[in-house]
Amino acid sequence: MIFIIGLNARKTLENSFFIVLSISFFSIGIIDLFHTLSYEGMQIFMGHGSNLATQLWITARYVQALSLIFATIFINKHFNYSTLFFLYSVVTFILILIIFLEYLPTCYIESQGLTPFKRISEYIIIVILGLSIYYLYRFRDQFASRILKFIISAIIMTIISEIFFTSYISVYGIENFFGHIFKIVAFFLFYKAIIQIAFRDPVTLLYKKLRQSESNYREAYLNANFYKDLFTHDISNIFQIISSTVELAKIEGSVINEELISRLETQLKQGKELIRNIRKFSEIESTDLPIENLNVKKSLEDSIELLKFDFEDKTIEAQVISQEENVYALSNELVDEIFMNLLTNAVKYNNSDPIEIDVVFSNVFLENRKYVRIEMRDNGIGVPDDKKEVIFKKGHKREKGGKGLGFGLSVVRNIIKKLNGKIWVEDRVKGNPSKGSNFIILLPSA
Repeated sequence: MIFIIGLNARKTLENSFFIVLSISFFSIGIIDLFHTLSYEGMQIFMGHGSNLATQLWITARYVQALSLIFATIFINKHFNYSTLFFLYSVVTFILILIIFLEYLPTCYIESQGLTPFKRISEYIIIVILGLSIYYLYRFRDQFASRILKFIISAIIMTIISEIFFTSYISVYGIENFFGHIFKIVAFFLFYKAIIQIAFRDPVTLLYKKLRQSESNYREAYLNANFYKDLFTHDISNIFQIISSTVELAKIEGSVINEELISRLETQLKQGKELIRNIRKFSEIESTDLPIENLNVKKSLEDSIELLKFDFEDKTIEAQVISQEENVYALSNELVDEIFMNLLTNAVKYNNSDPIEIDVVFSNVFLENRKYVRIEMRDNGIGVPDDKKEVIFKKGHKREKGGKGLGFGLSVVRNIIKKLNGKIWVEDRVKGNPSKGSNFIILLPSA
């Protein structure tokens, strides 16, 4: 039943753990069926004694334990259902064939009880089941709490069952009886978890997706209005200054000097930057660029060289501090946009001479995940505490207190969010914003 439910619900099973679980229970069910039919009292497979049933039992338990650890370790992998089902079918057929051809070590000897192979196998299976609980706990954020409780309880019941199966002498003994009772309870709990996933969660998931769609449409509407308002406001200011400059140039007897030309060039540059930023921001929000393994340390060093070229008239002292020659993170080509934006801000909002920029690379663990931590420290004017969050929001130019177009750091945060990373700003000298900023970036480690 666990397999049948999983088969019919496979299109709604987004968590690969349950795909592996449902398919593995097909194999377990087949082998356990042979185990039941081969029990000596059934008188179907004559001449094998109790050893055959015991061999089939231990084989099914190995399949179950190894499938659980496989499903938890590769929980974020995507498997083709048909391919995985075919592989499990082939493995099941081969295992049953090996047992009936008597290639598997003896597990039970009449009047003597279990062999060392059977006892050791049970302990190995218990250890594997224990490891699967450990990995399930590590990936607990992938499960609803109720479902996780069902699965962990099922594994604990299975472990208790296996403990009973390490010590019996007679296949009709009390230990064997209780072992089967705990096994039934374990199967029932696995069944409850699959029922929860297959029938209840899809409804929850549907409502969740509908709410997400509503949220996405609302966000798109707000973005459209934001772009319209921003473009209308800033482009109007730009044209106003250009218009007044042209009027000055038209005054009879006036000289078109370098100051007027410089003013026009500045406004044209502002207009180009506005259009570029709007285009860049809309592209980032509407597309998903592939994430790959990139040497972010080299990307940063290239950005620093470009920065020095762009600001030839300033003295920039930049150093990169890292214990590793190469630092790899899961990123893409937009990481250059992140670095150039932050480096440019470190120069533009800086009254010191020389301008100092220190970039420190390190590794951190956060929420069971390894990140590359990048700290970009400068000796600029700093960011006051009341501006530390607002600088990353779209627009809010007045609140930011800057002279730009209100886009740069919001683009940076959006890119980092798409890379499954984080960014925030702290004081370079704790408690003294005027001593410079420390922008901290976390990118998932490769």
